[in-house]
Amino acid sequence: MALDISRRSPCRVQVGAVLSDKKGRVISWGWNHYLDAHKNTIHAEEYAFMRANPERIRVGGITLTIAGSHCNNHTWVYSRPCIERCLKLVLRHKIKNIEYTTREGKWEKITISPAK
Repeated sequence: MALDISRRSPCRVQVGAVLSDKKGRVISWGWNHYLDAHKNTIHAEEYAFMRANPERIRVGGITLTIAGSHCNNHTWVYSRPCIERCLKLVLRHKIKNIEYTTREGKWEKITISPAK
């Protein structure tokens, strides 16, 4: 679903993000896009969190799935969350499971353990 959502992006590199609960039900989704005249962008993960109902995220057990490709030839892109912006959101919302695509089109998973 994240790859399908990414097609909404007007950017050269199209990325989609989906937040889902323990049962796989979609809570929110987002795609990367320009905020103003192709200068500033919002990342797919940021947009998915902005669109989400905070009460549903607080329940826990949320998975963030991210997929991306180049718009001209649809080759896969490495879509792991960036450290500067998106990983901070993941940690703030206590998301434990992240799935993302590699450049080879394979899926990788990260499980974040709570800090002790």
